Amino acid sequence: AAAAAAAAAAAKGSQPVRPSPEQLRATTAASSHPGASAAVTQSRVHQLCTQGFFVVDGVADSSLVASAQQGAEALRSVGLMMPVSQQRDMGRLDEILVLNEQGSRLVIGGPKSAEPTVQRALTTPESASLAALAALLKGIPQSIMQHAPSASETSEVSNWEQKQRQQSPVSHPAHDGQLENVRSRSSSSGAVWQPPEMAVPQSLMLAVYPGGETYYARHKDNDDSYQVPKAEQHNNPAWAGPPGQRIRDRAVTSIIYLNKDWDADRDGGCLRLFHTDGSGQFTDVAPESGRLVVFQACAVEHEVLPAFRQRWAMTAWVPTLKSFQE
Repeated sequence: AAAAAAAAAAAKGSQPVRPSPEQLRATTAASSHPGASAAVTQSRVHQLCTQGFFVVDGVADSSLVASAQQGAEALRSVGLMMPVSQQRDMGRLDEILVLNEQGSRLVIGGPKSAEPTVQRALTTPESASLAALAALLKGIPQSIMQHAPSASETSEVSNWEQKQRQQSPVSHPAHDGQLENVRSRSSSSGAVWQPPEMAVPQSLMLAVYPGGETYYARHKDNDDSYQVPKAEQHNNPAWAGPPGQRIRDRAVTSIIYLNKDWDADRDGGCLRLFHTDGSGQFTDVAPESGRLVVFQACAVEHEVLPAFRQRWAMTAWVPTLKSFQE
C-alpha cells in the first residue's frame, strides 16, 4: 500500500503544475522591458483599444535586428524551420519554429535540440540577438496593461457582464467566453476594448515565407471557435495544447519584422489588417526591419500578401491570465 501511494504521488508530481495567478502576475511584471515600454505608449494602447491595432517603427537598433535575421537564417540552415503542413490547404505557406527566451538565450524543444549543429546555432551572438527581440516581445503585455483604459471607458462591457450575471449568478465558462468576445468586438461598435488581464507568452514563433509568392490567407489568430460544448473540446483545434498556449487563449498578437531593405512594391509580403468597423477597409503594413505590429487577436482579421523574397518575423501571442486556470 505504501508503494502504491508513493507511485501515485510520483505520478501526480510528474504532471505539469499550473502557475497561480499571483505567480503569473509576478512573472509578467518581471518581464517588463525598456524597449516594450518605449514602444507601447498610452496613445498606442488607445489605438489598440479603439482601432484594433498599432504599428511602431525602430523598436530595436538596426544592427541588432540585422544580427537577429542572420541568427534566424542560421537556424533554418540546420533544418529547424518546418512548414505547417496541416494548414497548407487553409492557405498557410510559411515555415516556423517554436522557441522561447530564457536568460538571454534561445531555447527550443524536440529531439533536434541536442544535435551539435543546432547547439552551435543556438549559442552564437546572432542567436543572442534573436533572444533579445524575444525578450522585448515578452515585455509587451505588461506595457499594455499599464496603459489599459479605465472602467468608465468600457461601460459597455461592464453593463453586459452585469446583465449576464443577473440572468445566471453562477460563473459559467460560456458566459466568460462571451464576455471576452464582447471585449474583443467592442472596437467595431464604437466602444473601447478593455484588454483582459494578460500573462507573459510561454513560447514564441519564428516564421519565414521563403519567397516565390508564398502567403497566408485571411484569418483571425483567435477566431472564437472555442465556443463549443465541453464534450467536443477535445476535437477542437482551438483547445489543443497546454493552458496559455492554445488558440483560444490569445488576447493580443505582437510581431517584430527582421527584413532589411524591404520594398513592398518589389517584394510584396505586406501584412493586411482589416479594420474592425465593418467598413471593408484595410491597412497594409510592410514587414520592414525593426517594425512592431500589435493587434487584437479576436477582432482583427488579417492576411500575409504574396512575398517574392524571404520574409522573416517573430511573433508572440499574448495569452489571458484566466486561460491558465481553465
